[in-house]
Amino acid sequence: RSAEPTPSGSPSRTPSGPAATSGTPSARPPSRAVPAAAMLQLADLPTGFTRTTNVDGDWSLESVTIYCGNESPSLQVGQVASRSVQFDSPSDWLVQRVTRHSGTSAATVMQRVRQLVTGCEPARPGDSLSVLAESLGGDDALLVGSEIEGTPSRWLFVRRGDLVAQLRVDHQTTPVEARRTASSVADRLCAGTDAC
Repeated sequence: RSAEPTPSGSPSRTPSGPAATSGTPSARPPSRAVPAAAMLQLADLPTGFTRTTNVDGDWSLESVTIYCGNESPSLQVGQVASRSVQFDSPSDWLVQRVTRHSGTSAATVMQRVRQLVTGCEPARPGDSLSVLAESLGGDDALLVGSEIEGTPSRWLFVRRGDLVAQLRVDHQTTPVEARRTASSVADRLCAGTDAC
């Protein structure tokens, strides 16, 4: 008797035995792509946002490392897939990129975010980069803030299993607001990893 398919899309479990454990050549490995369901949805955001198809511009944390006088660590370690989405409102915009990493590289990425922030030596007086809050949700999450040439910015990083989400959020985002957003992000990431 065969097992019923599970509604979550995860592989159904069958009794162990020769038929259940034999790796047939026709069996395809699971997709490493980041599924659309793992991304934030309009329902997760305040009213007034719309989803846009184009994600453009230098919005990521990595883009501000040009203002650091020293070399910054790469956040692409072990990256095997990526998906991005952008949401716009009349007064703001939000961008999310979710990356999948091999092995334990997702945890390494989060360590590197901290190294990038704490190790940055601002090239100009008055510029700053700092971790504003940690332990916000998922397996690991932090809120990063910068002030570059008098312009403040905020990024939220959330890890769940082998997935890391980086979001450009409103420059006035508080740790309390970041915790709410991180919770929604972590819940969505469960659609793309079996770590939940």
